[in-house]
Amino acid sequence: MAPNTALCFAVLGLALVLIPKETKGGHRPAQLISLIPAFISLMAILGYLYSAISLYRIESFTGMAVHTATAFFLLSLGVFFSVPERGLTAVISSNSLGGILLRRLLPTASLVPIVVGWLRMEGQKAGWYGTEFGLAMMVTVDVAIFVAVIYLSGAEIDRIATARHESELAMRTDQDGLLAMNYTFESVIDACPFSIITLARQARVQVWNRAAEKMLGWSWLQIRGRAIPIERGNSNAELGSILESLTGGDSVDGVQIVLLSSDDRAVTVTVWAAPIVVGSRGFSGAVLVLQNVSPAGQFPNYIEKVHS
Repeated sequence: MAPNTALCFAVLGLALVLIPKETKGGHRPAQLISLIPAFISLMAILGYLYSAISLYRIESFTGMAVHTATAFFLLSLGVFFSVPERGLTAVISSNSLGGILLRRLLPTASLVPIVVGWLRMEGQKAGWYGTEFGLAMMVTVDVAIFVAVIYLSGAEIDRIATARHESELAMRTDQDGLLAMNYTFESVIDACPFSIITLARQARVQVWNRAAEKMLGWSWLQIRGRAIPIERGNSNAELGSILESLTGGDSVDGVQIVLLSSDDRAVTVTVWAAPIVVGSRGFSGAVLVLQNVSPAGQFPNYIEKVHS
C-alpha cells in the first residue's frame, strides 16, 4: 500500500471515530481532521489530471490509484459535512446571507482553477501557444469567471436582502395596524354603556370596562386575573352552566345571575356571552356583556346621565 494511501486510511478512521465529539468552543475535530485526507487525495487527483507523478507517488513506493484518490476525497467530504449544522459547516449550511454566498462561491473557487489550468496545459501541449501566453490566458479567464460569479452572487444577495427588508417592513406595518386596532377595540369597549367582561381560558377576568367598574365597584386592577365575583347559592350553578356552554362553543342569551359588588351588595344582571375561538387552539376564553336589572340598577341612571 502506498504511504499516502495508508495515511488517508488512518486519518479517515480517526475522523469517523471523532464525528460525535465537539469541543466547548463548538468546533468539530472530525471536520478539521477530514481535511487532511481530502487535501492528500486532491493532490493525487490533480497529479493524474496534470500528469505530475510526484503528486500521487512518493519516490519508489506504489502510487495512490486514481479511483482510490477519488474515493478518499468523497469520503473526506462526507465526514466533513456529516453534521452540517455544527462546526465549520454551520455557516455553509445556514440560511443566512453568508451561507448563501458561500454555497455559490465555494464550488466555483474549487472547480474553475482546476478546469482552466487543465485546458491551458492541454493547449500548450498541442502547440497552440507558449508558456507566457498560456499563463496570461489562464489568469485572464480565471479573473473573468470569478468577477462574473461574484457579481451575479452579489446581485442575488442584494435581491434576497431587499426582499427580507420589505417583508420585515410589511410585518412591522401589520403589527402597527394590529396594535392600533387593539387600542380602538379597547376604546370602544371602554366607551360602551353596557358592562363588558372578557375571560381567559381558566375563567379569569382579562378585560373589565368602565361600565363594569361603575356597576360593581371593583376596579380593573382589583379584579384582573380573579374569578367573577358571584353571589353564593344558585348563581354559582348558573355561572357554571354559562361557562360550560361557552366551553362547548355555544353562545348564551339573556341568562340572569347575581353578582357581588365591592361593598357586598347583590347586583342582578342579565348575561349575553360568546366564546372566543382561536384557530386550532379552540376555546380560548369568552366575552360577556352584562346589563344591570336590579330594582335600583345603575345602568338606567347611567343612560340618563349620558343623554342629559
